[in-house]
Amino acid sequence: EFPALVGGWTVIEEDETDFEGPVFGFEWNVPLFDRRQGERTRSDRALEVARARLELSRRQAAAELDAARESYDHLRVVAHEVAETMSGTETVIEAATAEFQAGESALTDFLETLRSVTDSRLAVLELHQAALAAHRRLELSVGRPLTDGGSQ
Repeated sequence: EFPALVGGWTVIEEDETDFEGPVFGFEWNVPLFDRRQGERTRSDRALEVARARLELSRRQAAAELDAARESYDHLRVVAHEVAETMSGTETVIEAATAEFQAGESALTDFLETLRSVTDSRLAVLELHQAALAAHRRLELSVGRPLTDGGSQ
């Protein structure tokens, strides 16, 4: 604190002389017995900074968890929809085989159809693998197994 200007009226009574009158002076609190005040202030500020960093870390972790959950949900839904769509590939293979055996298509066309179906199935498997990897990352970020699963 800064020094303060003080004033007042005083009466001093002694044996032979009495004094009565105004008194002016400075008042300044000097912390003689309150040492390490600066260190306490620094530690208080360091505590505030640590708390702010903790809150920031918590918010970032919550945002990352929300993003991981949304990513997993989206991948799971898309993988399930694509797997349902790909259930008709057996019909495509049977039709291509029948055309080839009947002599209505060339070997190149038949093999191209089989390659396309195989590539499509591989893409479905890769999408399913990405959904399962997102599920694992989500479980790791939560710190426990997810009971609802949903990794179909």
